[in-house]
Amino acid sequence: MTGMDSELRLRLDAIAKRIANARNQASEGGAVDLHDLTGEVQAVCEALRLAPVQFDRKAVAGEIEEILSNLTHLERELTGRENAPSQKVDG
Repeated sequence: MTGMDSELRLRLDAIAKRIANARNQASEGGAVDLHDLTGEVQAVCEALRLAPVQFDRKAVAGEIEEILSNLTHLERELTGRENAPSQKVDG
């Protein structure tokens, strides 16, 4: 694994963890804060754009697909939460 491989994998892992944490927060009804996720993703995309030709893009592509899948699930969870009827507590 090259230095670029390990750096990209660390960045991708950090993004994946942030999304997983956001999904946990959403499932508990908490606020979700991903305000700077765009910058992190742009940095990864730029690093991939500048990666040498021999860089293993297929391996990273699988990680990116997993991130996209988790973002889709998060979106659905948040949309479902917004569309759910509010529950009033008697008392």
